[in-house]
Amino acid sequence: MHACTKKKIMNTFLKNYKTCTAKLIIKQDIAVNVESIKMNRQGFAIYSNIIKNNLNGHKTSFGIKKKNYNILLNQNCVKYKKSNNSIQCNIIKKNTLQQQLVVHPTKTKTENILSQKKKLFSTNKKLDIIHPERIRNVAIIAHVDHGKTTLVDKLLRQGGEETNNSERIMDHNDLERERGITIMSKVTRIKYNNYFFNIVDTPGHSDFGGEVERVLNLIDGVCLIIDVVEGPKNQTKFVLKKSLLNPKCKIIVIMNKFDKPSNIKKKEEIENEIFDLFVDLNAPDELMNYPIIYASAKNGWCTDNFDEAKENKCKHNNVLTLFKKIIDYFDSPLVSLGTCQNTVPDRMGSNEDKPGASTSGSSISGTITPNKTEVNQTEVNQTEVNQTEVNQTERNELIVNTIRNEPFSLLVSLIDHQEGVGVTVTGKIYSGVIKKGDTIIVKNDKNKIKGTCVIKNIFYMKGRKMENVNYASAGDIVNLSVAKGITPSVNDTMTTKENVLSIKARPIDPPVLCLKISQNTSPLTGKDGKHITLSSIGNRLKKEAAINVAIEITESEKKDSYEVKGRGELQLGILVEKLRREGYEMTISSPNVIYTKDKQGNLLEPVEEFHITIPSLISSNVIEKLNARKAEILDIVNDTDNTFIKCICPSKNFFGMRSYLRDISKGTAIINSELKEYRKKQTGYKSDRNGVIISSSNGVTTSFSLDPIQLKGNLFVNENFPAYEGMIIGEHFLANDIEMNAVKVKPVQHLRNKGHEETIRINHKQITIEYALSFIQDDEEIEVTPKRIVMRKKILNTELRKTANRKAKT
Repeated sequence: MHACTKKKIMNTFLKNYKTCTAKLIIKQDIAVNVESIKMNRQGFAIYSNIIKNNLNGHKTSFGIKKKNYNILLNQNCVKYKKSNNSIQCNIIKKNTLQQQLVVHPTKTKTENILSQKKKLFSTNKKLDIIHPERIRNVAIIAHVDHGKTTLVDKLLRQGGEETNNSERIMDHNDLERERGITIMSKVTRIKYNNYFFNIVDTPGHSDFGGEVERVLNLIDGVCLIIDVVEGPKNQTKFVLKKSLLNPKCKIIVIMNKFDKPSNIKKKEEIENEIFDLFVDLNAPDELMNYPIIYASAKNGWCTDNFDEAKENKCKHNNVLTLFKKIIDYFDSPLVSLGTCQNTVPDRMGSNEDKPGASTSGSSISGTITPNKTEVNQTEVNQTEVNQTEVNQTERNELIVNTIRNEPFSLLVSLIDHQEGVGVTVTGKIYSGVIKKGDTIIVKNDKNKIKGTCVIKNIFYMKGRKMENVNYASAGDIVNLSVAKGITPSVNDTMTTKENVLSIKARPIDPPVLCLKISQNTSPLTGKDGKHITLSSIGNRLKKEAAINVAIEITESEKKDSYEVKGRGELQLGILVEKLRREGYEMTISSPNVIYTKDKQGNLLEPVEEFHITIPSLISSNVIEKLNARKAEILDIVNDTDNTFIKCICPSKNFFGMRSYLRDISKGTAIINSELKEYRKKQTGYKSDRNGVIISSSNGVTTSFSLDPIQLKGNLFVNENFPAYEGMIIGEHFLANDIEMNAVKVKPVQHLRNKGHEETIRINHKQITIEYALSFIQDDEEIEVTPKRIVMRKKILNTELRKTANRKAKT
């Protein structure tokens, strides 16, 4: 055959098959067998003759390609039309081809060849993703100081993580270590017996309830920890109430602190308290069958035997048994299975909500046994067992294949800043697979596209360590760092397809308190901090609002301040303290409650329920103080040494009570609160706070001048402290304000008499932001710098302040 004839035949044939999916096969086959092509054969007969003559001769991988192409022809995937001695190719749509490639429970020889063809022509290597059945997402919730973080630390240490035994792993924030409380929710990952546990440690204080509410989007079950001595508290009720909003979120109750030597209640009393707690919150019947575990997180053990726990006979370093209970009782994450439900019938039992979900009969090895609700058989035929295992294997393969093929979607629940990585987002993957370098679409909660970004890093947190991975799949909780685009915010949805709807996040409770933050206007402004302008303060506050959804930031109408709304004095105080340590200078106004209106236009104010534990010796004074603030006392329980008071009081009237209770009890008082409801606004009460001592001069305080001043009240400053006119330097013993000169210097004497020299000792109180917020009144402010926290009058000049007071009275 002439070379020109070969070239003509090949070009004509390839031109007509230009859009064919098997173009590469045809090209290679003609190039190898062009000698056998005869001129009197045209069109499709040419290629049919090649296949006929060479089918037995090709036993290499090239022959497999021809078989696959021949099967495609037989399946009518490609239709040919012959006209004018030319061949036209019409290829059916891609989705029709995918429907024909669905794997059925009983695979035939043809289907197996099709699966080989799919592997042959696929450009993406299959990812070895984690099956959702081997993932458990669990949150640890409890009242403050009931042992959440201690339990998570023991789980990490016994799970093989190398840690420092001198401090708690999860409380890595400086403020958390100083105050001994958990402020931010954090996720850690533990692997146990081929299962992956994503544990979420949550705060216990009511002011940080927003941290608990937003992590409920991540988890599929909660471990509720209760102190065996104290019993359920108001924050225990709050976190459990939020968990019950999801009826599919199962609950395990852990009675902690069995290491305490005495005051351990009877088993019946414990069970009754827990049962009453669930009944009060109208828990559904499905969740009332909760398991109870008895533990000592401090000593590192847990058991389901009450007698062993009470006698403290359990082996230490045995808290990992909690994982077995989680595997058996909690369900695997919810995954969108696509066509899997219709492709393979559920032969495993009645698990309608989550096909392929773990049942109570799941074993630790990951093999899922038939549901216990099926027929209870004493002897099962071995053939049926094998068939069940085959069906389960096929089902698992379908789930994994569906996850690989479906679009990626993730709900952002937490945002943090990791050293060396930058801003990281944490969320639960609801569908699909995410890989490094993927371009992601970011949508807000209203399904509007905010922009795109590129995935830079994917990692899991194991304590404080980061474990980098190349990809992650549906059902898992991951940390992502992004580049080249927009940074997602909390409650945003990250996806790979525009047609994927935004994932709905759970709503959180509205804020209760608000305060105004403005630029520092004192005479000492700019001497301590790096960021002193209002714009820099506003940018930092907006950045915090994007991270913490429980905080709201709005700019004032005059553009001279920012209004910050939060849950309580502690949360707002922590925010201001964070800014102070970052080098910001600012002025803080007195906090106010946030009022709402009903349908009739009446103002409603927030009312909180307070649980107060104080020494019995001062209980009468505290009760008198609460009555003066129009508090409604619900219950009083007298113990041997302490008195428990339960009352309802308007939030505004309770301002200042926290600092008063800490002072009168010498730091032993315990105050817990919970937002109860909104009621019609009541008339205010007359403030019972004492007057203040005000500095009348600018300069540096001296012991010579402070010594006589401390006889008139409690000082807030020590010697050698910078002061200025209008600054509050102490609390007066009486109700009126007084002005004193605190910068006088001792006059120099020509004669020295050692016998008359005395050492002056100045007693002063260290001011914190929380104390200052509860102390100041409407005409006062707080000056916050990296080196100082001081209170001052809004009007610093003495004469102008007196004039303003006279006008206010008239």
